Amino acid sequence: GKGAGKGAGKGAGKGAPIALSADASVPRLFLGRLGGAGKSDIEAMCSAYGEVTGVVFLEAKGVAYVTFSSWLAAEAAVENIPQAGPTCQWATPKSGEPYGPSSNAIFGLDDTRLFVGSLDSSINEAQLEQVFAPYGTVTQIQILQGKGVAYVRFDRWGAAKDALENVSHIQAALGKRCNLTFAEIRRGKGL
Repeated sequence: GKGAGKGAGKGAGKGAPIALSADASVPRLFLGRLGGAGKSDIEAMCSAYGEVTGVVFLEAKGVAYVTFSSWLAAEAAVENIPQAGPTCQWATPKSGEPYGPSSNAIFGLDDTRLFVGSLDSSINEAQLEQVFAPYGTVTQIQILQGKGVAYVRFDRWGAAKDALENVSHIQAALGKRCNLTFAEIRRGKGL
């Protein structure tokens, strides 16, 4: 696109097109106040939180855009990198859509709780735990008996987002009819 050439200079590297896509479906962060850090320093700092799939380093401005392979890794980076000195925040997609964990509240959705619908009545909590655990720590599962519905709560937004991004794997395990979304916020109620 139009912005794809901006980082094509020094430090753009292999992952530049992904990082510059500014797509809301890509876990991408903006890092500032990088001082004398180089691209390899940025990659090393960010890799401590998970797999980095792209770094666009704008050396003259002392900023970088970093993409991660998972939302959970990006979320950990956002929370921890500022303690080391640089600024770190969710990069704003070109669409202007809300981005990151706080965006769910705008739409009345829970940051860590997923709604799983159209489940086979034979699915149990242990099976749901097994299917969702690869995406992060599952803290609570509630199956509404006889309704074909369950709620799965993770300890972090990034884990829930990663599960949503992998809906085809979840459908392969739970059935093609299964649907998955962030659950609505339930004020004053349990899970």
